[in-house]
Amino acid sequence: LMEHLANAASSSDSLVVVCGADGSGKSTLVNRFLAGVDERTYCVVIDDNCHDEQQFYKAFLTQIGFQEITGTIHELRNIAKEFLVFRGIARDHVLIVNDNAHLTDPMILEQLRWLCEVKVKDRRALSIVLAGNANIIRVIDAPAMRQIKFRNHVVFGIRSYSEEETADYVWHRLKLAGGIAGVKLPSETNSAIHRYSGGTPRLINRLC
Repeated sequence: LMEHLANAASSSDSLVVVCGADGSGKSTLVNRFLAGVDERTYCVVIDDNCHDEQQFYKAFLTQIGFQEITGTIHELRNIAKEFLVFRGIARDHVLIVNDNAHLTDPMILEQLRWLCEVKVKDRRALSIVLAGNANIIRVIDAPAMRQIKFRNHVVFGIRSYSEEETADYVWHRLKLAGGIAGVKLPSETNSAIHRYSGGTPRLINRLC
C-alpha cells in the first residue's frame, strides 16, 4: 500500500482506492504515509466533514498555502485550476486524499471530478487517494467519478487479521505499552479475541 501511495504522490494522473472494514486501520495507514511525504508534493486531505463547495475549495486552497480566502465559488474554482496548471507545468505534484470517501457528499465528488479534468500535456494535474469501507465502490461508480479514467488505477483491499495475526497484534500493542512482561494471555484468550473482534484492529483494541 505504501508503494502505491508513494507512486500516486510522485506522479500525476493516479487513483488509489484503499478499501477496508471500519476500524481496519485505513486512516492510520494513510496518515502515516502523509507524515513522510516529500515537501515538493502538495497534499490536501478532505473528509466527510466537508459538505459544500465553499468548504471544499477553502479547505483545498488553505492546505496548499493560500490565506484570507474569499470569493465566489466560480472564483475559488478558477484559482484552484490555475494553481493545478502552474504546478503541472513546474512538474510538482498535487495529491488529494479523501478519507471516509464512502460518506462523501455527491457535491464534493463533483468538485473532485471537475479538478480531475484539469490537464497539463495530456496528463491530469493531480492524483487522488480514496479511502473507505466496502461502500466505497458506490463512490467509484458514482456519475461524478465513473467517467474519469486515470492512467494508473489501483484498488487495494485491507483484509481482517487471521487468528495468528490477531495474537501477534495484541502482543505488539502490549509491547508498545510496556506491559508485555506483566500480562500473559493464554492461547484460548487469543482465540476468543479473534472470534469476537473479527480480526479488526479497532474492535481488538476495545475488547482488550
